[in-house]
Amino acid sequence: MNGHFALLFFIIGVVSSMLFNIDLSQYLDIPLILLLFLVGYDIASNVNLKEVKIYTLRATIVVFSTVIGSMIGGLIASTLLNMSLREGVAAALGMGWYTMTAPLLLEKIGSSAAFIGFASNFLREVISLLTYPYLSKVVGATPAIAMAGATSMDTTLPVISKYGGKENTIIALIHGSLVTMLAPILVQIALNIF
Repeated sequence: MNGHFALLFFIIGVVSSMLFNIDLSQYLDIPLILLLFLVGYDIASNVNLKEVKIYTLRATIVVFSTVIGSMIGGLIASTLLNMSLREGVAAALGMGWYTMTAPLLLEKIGSSAAFIGFASNFLREVISLLTYPYLSKVVGATPAIAMAGATSMDTTLPVISKYGGKENTIIALIHGSLVTMLAPILVQIALNIF
């Protein structure tokens, strides 16, 4: 799909919203789920078990990089932005999952930490969407998956699939699944340690 076609549908959506007062927010997940189904179907029809083992190993290495990089980023952000290590590291270890990180930080620290958790993880997702096409060429398609964090299995997957190819789509799915399992645990650990 070219950019003009996507822009046209965006404009049609904006105009439709102005003309018809219909709340479609409950249906927003349907296109994403359909897209994930189509990507999964396409991958499964062209992959074997040996490849999955190799991709899982590579994804695990990227997960390790994601966790270490996020922790270092949180430490640096804490220092530069004059916030507590607890806030900075916990927010960074959300690894793109802002709907989990913000409520945890709100409960454990307060509203300013929740905002930092939401904003930093939301920006991580947006920046990943915008920069993966470029960074995949500069640092490599597989290492660039790390910046997407937990979103590599859903929101950023279409971009990774388009610019990283089949192999990196599988790695991104595995990576995103593993990071999604680790993020709540690591945020809690950061909140308890710092």
